[in-house]
Amino acid sequence: MTIAAGQPIKASEVNAEFEARERHSNKVTVLSAAATDTQYPSARAVYTDLVAW
Repeated sequence: MTIAAGQPIKASEVNAEFEARERHSNKVTVLSAAATDTQYPSARAVYTDLVAW
């Protein structure tokens, strides 16, 4: 999705973009030390933050 400066953004386009990203094969449902930044959401960032607790 490309957004041009000064152009309105349609909610339906934003929702469609988010839904498409949610269906990626890199979606993570289990966190581990092997997590990476390419997984969605950034499993590495989430794992690192949780381990710090």
